[in-house]
Amino acid sequence: LSYYKATTDSAVNAALPEQVNSIVNLGLRWTPRPDVDLRAAYYTDKGRSLNNVNARDGRKDSLVLVGQLALSKRTLLNAVWANNRLTNGYRLEPVHNSQLFGTATPASSSVNHLSVGMVHLF
Repeated sequence: LSYYKATTDSAVNAALPEQVNSIVNLGLRWTPRPDVDLRAAYYTDKGRSLNNVNARDGRKDSLVLVGQLALSKRTLLNAVWANNRLTNGYRLEPVHNSQLFGTATPASSSVNHLSVGMVHLF
């Protein structure tokens, strides 16, 4: 469990309001067998004056689930599922939207990601 509070001034105009982010993170790990590792993490970010714009407040919630299976001492199979949810001011941030949704003006406020991979150590 962790809590962060970060503030960001405008690099261009000192008269703009300060962006304030309050972030809470909770993570869990469970190893039910020596070859299986399961992890979960939840992040919530409450932002005020996002992009140094007065009254542009929002919330960003992320949930990440990870599973890893050791096929051998040097080979791992893994899967990751993540969900990101943006509200209010975060829906107006083109950088977040472009990275998460692939467009600066998404129709939805939530997106899921899934990846599966294999790691082999040489």
